[in-house]
Amino acid sequence: MDFGFYCNNIVLIGFMGSGKTYIGSHLAQELHCFLLDCDTLIEQTYNSSITDIFKHYGEKHFRNLELKLQQWLIGNIKSSVIATGGGMPLLCHSLKNIGTVFFLDVDFEIIKQRLNAAQTAKRPLLSDINKAYTLYNYRKPIYIKAAHHIINANQTRDQIINEITTLSRSTP
Repeated sequence: MDFGFYCNNIVLIGFMGSGKTYIGSHLAQELHCFLLDCDTLIEQTYNSSITDIFKHYGEKHFRNLELKLQQWLIGNIKSSVIATGGGMPLLCHSLKNIGTVFFLDVDFEIIKQRLNAAQTAKRPLLSDINKAYTLYNYRKPIYIKAAHHIINANQTRDQIINEITTLSRSTP
């Protein structure tokens, strides 16, 4: 596989529905590298959906799984695009050790428009829209602090990808 110019990981963070996996898959194609979706890795490793993990073991257990995953990513993954779960930056304070971190900053109203009922059902913390909005406002400063770069993700897919690739080339 030709990894082209890029050898550092790109880590995408942001609120649920901000487009981390969607943008990540197109970005990985553009850069000729792999996409790793953290939620999918956890679901496959534990043979359980995020919703079921929350229901049966609680959010704290899920966050501990994210911490374990963060440590594994730091030591094992190179030349990849990594789409984190929306809550991963809350406890995983070493994301910058994985690669260049980009916060996909999207207005909450746009997130609500993007997510259909099936997608919302897969996200336990979106079941109450008022609580989700409070959570969005709580997390935004955490995302800003965790990121190397803040990307206006209200733009088109191509604009977002162009901005990330341009910034990633200039980041040591």
